[in-house]
Amino acid sequence: MNKQHRIAILGIALLAVSSLIGCANQPPAQPQEPVIIQPNSFMRQWRADLQLKADQVQSLFVRENLLFIYSAKHNSFVLDTQSGEIGRVDLVNKPTDRLFPPLVDAKRIIYPTQTSLEVINRDNDQRKSIDLKASMSTPAVMQKDMVFFGIDHAGGGRIQADDVSVEYGHNAWEVMTLGGLTAAPALHSNILYFGGEDGHVYALTTDKEQGWATDRSRFDAKGRIIADMMVDDYAVYATVSNGTVYALDRSRGRIKWQYFAPRGLKTNAVPGTTQVYVTIPGEGVAAIDKINGLYTRQPKWIVAGAMQVLTEDNQRVYLRSKDNAILAVDKQSGEIVFQSAYDHYEIFATNMATPIIYAATKNGAVYAITPVTKTGLMGHIAMGESEILPLALAK
Repeated sequence: MNKQHRIAILGIALLAVSSLIGCANQPPAQPQEPVIIQPNSFMRQWRADLQLKADQVQSLFVRENLLFIYSAKHNSFVLDTQSGEIGRVDLVNKPTDRLFPPLVDAKRIIYPTQTSLEVINRDNDQRKSIDLKASMSTPAVMQKDMVFFGIDHAGGGRIQADDVSVEYGHNAWEVMTLGGLTAAPALHSNILYFGGEDGHVYALTTDKEQGWATDRSRFDAKGRIIADMMVDDYAVYATVSNGTVYALDRSRGRIKWQYFAPRGLKTNAVPGTTQVYVTIPGEGVAAIDKINGLYTRQPKWIVAGAMQVLTEDNQRVYLRSKDNAILAVDKQSGEIVFQSAYDHYEIFATNMATPIIYAATKNGAVYAITPVTKTGLMGHIAMGESEILPLALAK
């Protein structure tokens, strides 16, 4: 991207921000009248209107205290997760180019695109575009000033590391893989985990050293990996397109446990506090005990028709149904305790960090939703519209 193009994009972004400045400076409507919220229901924390016209919401991402909403025209609306206030609007790149999930630290917002890293300074709003001189093929992860991602390469793939703090010579190192890379990598304790379409999980330190004492620092998953890699303090999780989920020891690359789904898997496993959730196409969401069980795990339960894991609390996990209702599911039994009757939400974020559900409609109505599980909680009526979502008891 040349200098003139970057200036033009920034100018358009500023116009978009100015057109929405009234919305950004106006907090969501204040509650008018408190009411007692009944348990086993959902309550809206806030609602924001992006005022989209010839555009549509495509995806939602939670990053620290920010909610990013990507639109079809590659506008990025950045909202505060607690208040719903719009803090900024960025026009990232052309809709014909690829746009990956955002990266955030205390200093920067980084938008990875297919050919560049668009870096925005959060203090002064200055923006720079880093030409990758390659085609990015995976989402990226970041540690300090280093950004790590996969790139396309003839005859296979490459893992690339770029330093965003320097003005020139951003490419710090590359490592060859035997196949293409499309799945998002995972990063934990200075070790990068990449899943390859060649059927291997690669482990590298952020300094390009071997992460595992195995042949070529890799694990043979015996199938293509196109679903994102996931990691937590317990294990690194590889979801294979043939239906296998592996929980691997992070430091050695050995199998802790494995699960064989009844059919191929398209999306990554989602680790929770004590369970790992797997979405099985045509079946539903299965819960696998993360800590205890046989080497080859069996599901504790499967919620039929569930399509996406949204979040969890101590007792329940919250799932999206095939008709976009929100299901509150007992984590131990798999019983649907209650569910929302609203089904007009179309796009949801997976947010395992807090028990808050973020959902949106394609026309730009964005919601923060919390489950109500205790008696005596006070809620509010806003703009004449109840913040309590209608519910339908499942049992």
